[in-house]
Amino acid sequence: MTSVSDDAAVVNGLAVCDHIEIQQLYARYSHTIDSGDVKGWADTFTDDGVWRSDTACYRGSEQLAAFAETSRNLVGGYRHVQTNILLSPNAEGVEGSSYLLFLQPDPGRNSPTILNSAVYRDSIVRTPAGWRFAFRRLVIDDVPSRPALTAVPTPDGAGGPSEQLQALVEYLRATPMAPDAMRAPASAAQLVGVTRRTTDLGGVPAVTIEPQGGAPDLTVLYFHGGGYVSGSPPEMYLPMVAGVALAANARVHAVDYRLAPDTPFPGAFDDCLTAYRWLLRDGTVDPRKLAVFGDSAGGNLALAVAVAARDEHLPLPTSIAVISPYADLTVSGPSIEQRKDRDPYVTGELLEFMAAAYVGDGPRDDPRCSTVFADLRGLPPLLVQVGENEILYDDATRIRDSACAAGVDVTFESWRHGFHVWPVFVSLGLPESAAAIERLAAFLKGQTILAALR
Repeated sequence: MTSVSDDAAVVNGLAVCDHIEIQQLYARYSHTIDSGDVKGWADTFTDDGVWRSDTACYRGSEQLAAFAETSRNLVGGYRHVQTNILLSPNAEGVEGSSYLLFLQPDPGRNSPTILNSAVYRDSIVRTPAGWRFAFRRLVIDDVPSRPALTAVPTPDGAGGPSEQLQALVEYLRATPMAPDAMRAPASAAQLVGVTRRTTDLGGVPAVTIEPQGGAPDLTVLYFHGGGYVSGSPPEMYLPMVAGVALAANARVHAVDYRLAPDTPFPGAFDDCLTAYRWLLRDGTVDPRKLAVFGDSAGGNLALAVAVAARDEHLPLPTSIAVISPYADLTVSGPSIEQRKDRDPYVTGELLEFMAAAYVGDGPRDDPRCSTVFADLRGLPPLLVQVGENEILYDDATRIRDSACAAGVDVTFESWRHGFHVWPVFVSLGLPESAAAIERLAAFLKGQTILAALR
């Protein structure tokens, strides 16, 4: 959570400016590896800094520089990215952890191949020269032991999970996320084949992504996840958005709705509905070429906006797609308890925290924030994607069952090896992420073609 003092905005006891400087330290660590800058890499440590693994230990600038020099031929030619950075202040400085990827660039694609992945635990201190690593410990070093998947992953998980997905799950289990933790967003600077611009949808800010060149075949309104308390600006979601834009040849508007607790319920819902109304009334969008999709809390928003549009007698989109919907703020699904040991990412505590921040003392069973209680009659075709290893699994199945009972045409994909909103991690090279995005885009595009034929 963010609080403002006379001095600076503070997140989890650490000033935002310090968060930014430490993230820049992580970025410099990766950049110096990529560029072969031995001295620059050693300079990311204190003068007596330590790099340690289970088999080696290097202390001080000279040993660190020598280690970097001998390693340069082994790690050169790849791109190194540190992501999912977690920071927590302590008496000496800051404790950190990060997920370091060794990527094989693949020109023309947004999903490079992961050759190696590692998890680090860090001690970071402020020096006269700025923040530096006092200690970096390599706690997980995962090198693929078998060839990467050659077949396109499918929901049934035939062939087992990819090495990339297994490595990410190991990382998520090794670094559990506290309810108020700040996880650094992934950069969208490396998006390929698309353009991005900041837009305004009736007073609601958005980031618009579309393929370079040519005219899009449809417009997609996208609502990001984050439990109503995070995800603004929606940078970490843009690689997935770009994948949908390219695969469906679509213009995708990622709505940057207001967040709780500063803007509690129904603020996010109101913003998303306003954006939908504006696209139809002032944005000159043909509803026969309009789709709506969202993930997690955004999946609930996508359904709630469609229900509101129906009730207001607005034209409905041609289709709705939701990924891992967080659709019950009463947190009453049996899978919350039944699958808690299988979920590497989300906890019941986290869901309770988000629900309380968004709704406060208000009714959590309001259909606008918990669409498992909504009347879904008359909605367009619906795609639901959910991972079998997530505690929100029953939110997805209850949406499926409610929609089917209401006469909605439902496509339900239960991904055997999926976890919460796994398609968001497409920029980390997960084949399962890319495959799910391709299927979602094909659904949106196919329903648009069918609508044109009606």
